[in-house]
Amino acid sequence: MMVACWYATRYDACPNCGCREDTAHLNLYRDEGRAKLFEDMTTELIHCIYDNYAHLEITYWLPCYISDQGANKHSSYPHLSSEMKTVALQQDLIPWSHFWRKKCQAPW
Repeated sequence: MMVACWYATRYDACPNCGCREDTAHLNLYRDEGRAKLFEDMTTELIHCIYDNYAHLEITYWLPCYISDQGANKHSSYPHLSSEMKTVALQQDLIPWSHFWRKKCQAPW
């Protein structure tokens, strides 16, 4: 879908299965090549978070949540600090398919 936005001549279909390639599709698709791309992008995000001195718990737990691709609620992870539990509960309000769309209305 994003490629279709960048290139008007490009159809918004997934090159692997032909389905519409929207955020939900990209977040859940299990093709080997797409899974590798998702893994690479997650790794890049981890480096970006780490390089910008994010809170240590966010640096640890956010990649876990992303790697699970919506299989678990963020607040379900064991051993979250009370501070991180609050963040995770807020994150759980955003459906996984909307995670990358910046649909958060944070109270702060």
